[in-house]
Amino acid sequence: MDNQKGVTLIELLATLVIFGIFSTIIWAFVMQTFKTNDVEVSKNQLQQESTIILNAIDEIHRKSTSYKIDFNRNEIIITPNHSGQIAFNNPNIIYNLSPLITGITITPKTQNLQLNLVLTSKENENITTNVKSTFKRLK
Repeated sequence: MDNQKGVTLIELLATLVIFGIFSTIIWAFVMQTFKTNDVEVSKNQLQQESTIILNAIDEIHRKSTSYKIDFNRNEIIITPNHSGQIAFNNPNIIYNLSPLITGITITPKTQNLQLNLVLTSKENENITTNVKSTFKRLK
């Protein structure tokens, strides 16, 4: 009997328990990585959208004699006096511009535009980007 080869039931169970513990730890790590990745992708999308919006406002502020900015929770619409509307309406984003009042005509030659652009993810309202900016034009 001393010459038998094989694995005992206790050795097999110990191996399965150790494998289960390591699998659980690895699975938790992978899931946390996916959650972190989703949050970072959402933040990056909000930052890119805010950059695009601010660049559009900057260009219109420099080139137009007047324009309007209309906004609500679902979209921002910029209407220059010399061309068509520019709309921003990503279905995954909540838009907010303050202290700007929607529909007011802005005249760049006589006034500067100060605004606070806040974009929030609709999927996770804890994910936001907040950009304060001032647009000036030489008079």
